[in-house]
Amino acid sequence: MRNVFDFLFLLRAISATTPPTPIKMRSLQSNRAKFSTLNQIFSHVSFDLPDPPTISQSGLDLTITELSCQDLVVEDISLDHKFVSDTSQLLDIDISGLQVSCDFRWEYRWTIFNGRGDGKATLDRASSASITLDFHS
Repeated sequence: MRNVFDFLFLLRAISATTPPTPIKMRSLQSNRAKFSTLNQIFSHVSFDLPDPPTISQSGLDLTITELSCQDLVVEDISLDHKFVSDTSQLLDIDISGLQVSCDFRWEYRWTIFNGRGDGKATLDRASSASITLDFHS
């Protein structure tokens, strides 16, 4: 399969012969080799994120810049696909055991005080992420 649309087309073809019920895709955690290869690829990847807006509250201005993340690790991915109608499908992607480290520069100003420095943030393996993709045709 070349892409996610081929995958969804295949699922739609299968469902054309069955009632439109949700199709629960299995979790990929049972195949650790797939995740070790994926995590090995991620170990060589660093990605820069856009600067978030300055946070201003009670006279304090906090700015984060140069946000760069690396050391991405994924423990499990599960997919859930649903046919909403003949022209709409949902694909839920849940990632658990998401670990990543990010470096950044920070700066603050508050009344007559100010400062700046380097920071590091880490998501541990207890973190997760979810996304729902809604396909319409």
